[in-house]
Amino acid sequence: MDGKQRATREPEKQYRRCMILDTTAQLLDERAYTAITMAEVADRAGLAKGTVYLYFPTKEALFLALQERMLAAWFADLDAALAQLGPASAAAVAETICRSLAPRPHLTRLLAILHSVLEQNIDYETAVGFKQMLLAHMQRTGALLEHCLLFLRPGQGALVLLRAHALVIGLQHVSDPPPLVRQVLEQPELQVFHIDFAAELSATLRALLRGMECAPGDDVAPQS
Repeated sequence: MDGKQRATREPEKQYRRCMILDTTAQLLDERAYTAITMAEVADRAGLAKGTVYLYFPTKEALFLALQERMLAAWFADLDAALAQLGPASAAAVAETICRSLAPRPHLTRLLAILHSVLEQNIDYETAVGFKQMLLAHMQRTGALLEHCLLFLRPGQGALVLLRAHALVIGLQHVSDPPPLVRQVLEQPELQVFHIDFAAELSATLRALLRGMECAPGDDVAPQS
């Protein structure tokens, strides 16, 4: 096989990979992760099921790749917003983070199942690649957070992102119950269990940042 053939096939492979991810994202607009099958992705993309498996050996690997693409776009937008913000209050930074997540409900839903589902059926190379991607983004965005929040010590910007991630996981699960439970919660005496994800994330993140400002301590994210 000569170089021209390889060059022709590589863009074709990248195009097909992007098409599969685009199709998966479209299906996620219509139904939950659990209701989507690899066969459905293949059918919607106009491909054989075996072709999809050539690019993504498991459903988890497929959605992890989609998660990676969503994260890259989110980090890019957040980085731009933080760079424009400059030194600011804890409330302003919390609002910036929450505002960047607000138009990305699919991202937060996938983040909620990242550790419990998406990382459970992938190979070693995929796991390493995903974590290295995440580390690079966290270090870059963490440094911007430290520039905005002057009370943060070196390494604590990444720690803020880790803690925000934990908040997203918990609040997403609580605020988005299964349909049957959502119906149960319509009873007046159970209204206390209704959680507004965006409002609670904003309030909790503000409280977290104020706590770190008042008691900085020595906690920093592990350095690699």
